[in-house]
Amino acid sequence: QHLILKSFNYLDDASRQNAFRCMRWPLDNYLRRKEIMKQNMERAREQKKKMEEEEKKKKQEGDEESSEETKKEGEEGEGEKSTEEKKEEEVKDTQEVAAPAGETDGVEKRSQGPTRTMEEATKPKEPLMNNLKKLTFSINEAWGDDEEEEEEDEEGEEKKTAHEEIKDDKASEEGGTNGSDAKEKDIEKTDGGEDTVSVDEKKAKADDDAASEEKKEEGETKEDDAIKDEDILPPLFAREDPDTLLDRLNTRRLYLRIFHYKRKQREKLTAASGKTIKEMFDYESIKEMFDLDVREKMTANRVYRKNVTIQEMADLEWDELLEIAEIRNSGEVVPFEPIPTQHELLLFSPCPRAVAILASYPRSGNSLMRTMYEHTTLRVTGSDMQGGLAKHDLVGEMAVGANMVQFVKTHFPERQGGAPFQASRVVLLVRNPFDAMESFFNLMMTGTHTKTITPEVREKTKKQFEEYVLKEIRVWKRFHNFWMSQDIPLLLIRYEDLIREPDKVMARVLQFVLEIQRMGTFFSERIDRCIKEQQEIERMGSYKPRSGGIGKSLAKYSPELLKTLKADENLKVIMAHLGYKDLLSKPVEEWSNLEPLRGHATEFLPTWHMTEHKKVVIVNKGGLARTRDEVTMWGKIKAEMGIIDEDCNCANCQALRAKQAAEKAEKEEGKEGEGQEAKIDGDEVPKEENAGDK
Repeated sequence: QHLILKSFNYLDDASRQNAFRCMRWPLDNYLRRKEIMKQNMERAREQKKKMEEEEKKKKQEGDEESSEETKKEGEEGEGEKSTEEKKEEEVKDTQEVAAPAGETDGVEKRSQGPTRTMEEATKPKEPLMNNLKKLTFSINEAWGDDEEEEEEDEEGEEKKTAHEEIKDDKASEEGGTNGSDAKEKDIEKTDGGEDTVSVDEKKAKADDDAASEEKKEEGETKEDDAIKDEDILPPLFAREDPDTLLDRLNTRRLYLRIFHYKRKQREKLTAASGKTIKEMFDYESIKEMFDLDVREKMTANRVYRKNVTIQEMADLEWDELLEIAEIRNSGEVVPFEPIPTQHELLLFSPCPRAVAILASYPRSGNSLMRTMYEHTTLRVTGSDMQGGLAKHDLVGEMAVGANMVQFVKTHFPERQGGAPFQASRVVLLVRNPFDAMESFFNLMMTGTHTKTITPEVREKTKKQFEEYVLKEIRVWKRFHNFWMSQDIPLLLIRYEDLIREPDKVMARVLQFVLEIQRMGTFFSERIDRCIKEQQEIERMGSYKPRSGGIGKSLAKYSPELLKTLKADENLKVIMAHLGYKDLLSKPVEEWSNLEPLRGHATEFLPTWHMTEHKKVVIVNKGGLARTRDEVTMWGKIKAEMGIIDEDCNCANCQALRAKQAAEKAEKEEGKEGEGQEAKIDGDEVPKEENAGDK
């Protein structure tokens, strides 16, 4: 089915639908996915248009600001020029009026009035109309009152002509089109008196034609931009159910096992090539040589079994592990080499009762616990949510039924998982709230389990981090209060004990989940081989965790925030109940020396443990510990801070990536330009110095 659907991805829409009809597959899901994909594409296109419009507006605002600045600079320059011209005219007037006596000899004096003094010459000039008034007044005084009316009439005519000239000048300056339009109107009139179409009407028609053309172009662009149903081709793939994911994981492990065995064989051959014949056959007896040959053949037969499925191979290997335990208990030597633990095959296993659950607040070590359980028992652990951990070899996502798994991870009631299911007992994995909340903040900001936010982002989000902590501490308290109040068997373990003494904690977990009354040698050897022999605890995890430690995240909390948290009496009570009684009173340096719980775990029995009446808990049913008041808008915070998810391909993240790349390129170009200028300056300065020395 996977290959068939993969081949259908190369077909067009009509061929796909015909193929579905031939295969008698329903088209409802395919058509629904097409509609969803179309809506997402339209949203992405709208977001892209909005971002382009915003960029255009910003550019226009920048152009307007630059034009205003240039206008201001021009006005200032004109003002400076006008003041300089005025000064030059005043200097000329003063030179004409206050000339030396020797230069004025022999020149006729003016009879209109006395010569102007220096003070009069330096006074600002009066307006034109005032000069005209003074002129007429002086004429009337000279010629008498008889001709006063005639002079007034002439003065009025001069005023009118002056006003008309000023109006004509203003009209010509405001726009030369009015005069030309009037001329065109006059020209358009024929000799017979018939009026043609005016220029205004022509312009209106031209505007209407342009508007209609723009509308047509917009309609054409809309038709071009419209997403056609034929072009929408959602990818086809089979649903990745837990069985399929497990087959893929076991196939990959089987390949690595064969590769490991072949490499060891090559190493033996290279080592034997340097030995002599005597050294190659240097055995104490023929029996020893025969036993060694049989051991190698039996090991080779168990590395890859022929004519069986992977599921059957996993069942056979589990049976062989039980046989090996019996052989060792009898004191005999195992006749073959065991398969490395990292290459062993996993399998699903039904549970005779309701499943046990691994309940934990996010970032408290549930993935590490699941991996240890799977390595030891070779049984897949389930999960009530699709958290993306399948790529980290945790393939039991959305497997919660007792017909498949025994141990199921959940974050309820911190969040709602999948469908409700029953649980008969719970392993409550806790971590001190300071490390857990900081790690959860890191997860949500980076979108991955392995990456750490940069110091720049940490500095930007100081305020958001404090707001998040004050809300999230309420969720942390409600979550643990919920599970501590359930009337089912409960095993309390701490993350701090798990990473320091994993073998002892894992023994308690296996005994509790599998209801083993007495731990035998089988699981003890499995724990020693799968967990205790590992050099680093990080190798046991499904992925490499961030560089952290017990209490190291406390440096991310401000002193005021720590003071507020330490003053919370309810928090102190809950932490004491979970085994962190004196943690807040100790310095951070001593947190790594925290004493483990007694027996490395604390078991709480229900009220009915002495009776036959057993109770269960319904997981993913009921209210949540996180209300609307404690919801953090991670997408909004990332958008405001300009933080991008590297794995996200939405329109916003793609636009932000392009914007950041452009800004980075501009900065690099600016740095290169500065470097070139510095080089030029550095080359010029020594030349000047050398010239001066010369």
